[in-house]
Amino acid sequence: MHDTHADGRHDPECDCPIFNAIRGGLPCRIDDEVLWRADRSSFAAEYSGYPVIEHGAVRGAVATFVDITECKHSACARPPGAVGGAATAGPRTHRKQRA
Repeated sequence: MHDTHADGRHDPECDCPIFNAIRGGLPCRIDDEVLWRADRSSFAAEYSGYPVIEHGAVRGAVATFVDITECKHSACARPPGAVGGAATAGPRTHRKQRA
């Protein structure tokens, strides 16, 4: 889904929140990601990933994403705890702190 941060730094697979969550068999929701198109242009995105578990083993995953570029520049961008918009859409998976 992505391999580079917004500033161009490489994002190793081991640091990818959605990859780690799905590999661990846990759903995730990220609301501050930058995703890349095939033409190498990027967009702000919120995404969710859910593992597909069969007989106790992760067999695949379902991922959905929403382009939130416009929302980040409008009334959708509200502080945490505000009513409406992306801030109250549900629990988020927190990113690991980088060393």
